[in-house]
Amino acid sequence: MDDHSYLETGRVIMELVAPSGQPADPRTQDLSYAAYDPTYYIEIFEFDAQSFITQGLTPEGRALELDEPNPNSEMVSFAASFDQTESGGDGLGAFFAEKVHLRC
Repeated sequence: MDDHSYLETGRVIMELVAPSGQPADPRTQDLSYAAYDPTYYIEIFEFDAQSFITQGLTPEGRALELDEPNPNSEMVSFAASFDQTESGGDGLGAFFAEKVHLRC
C-alpha cells in the first residue's frame, strides 16, 4: 500500500492506494466501490470525480456516478452520540460512505 499524508487547513489528509485483489477492466464490466471506516470513527473517503476522469480511468462511453450518503436522522443522531472512546460497531461507517459506480 502506497500512502501520502499531509496537513491542510487543520486537517490531516491521507491519500491511500490499495490494490484490489481482483483486476477489473472498466471497459468491459461495471465497477462499484466505497471506502469507509466500518466503525465511523474516521472519515475515509471524499471522491474526486474530475481527478478520476483526467487520469483516464473513465473509458469513453462509460458513466461515472457518485452516490452521496443519505443516512436517516436516527442514524445521524446515533453516530453523533459517541465520543472518541466509543464505537458504533463495524457497520455504522457504511451509512456515511460515498459510493462510486462506473457503468455503461
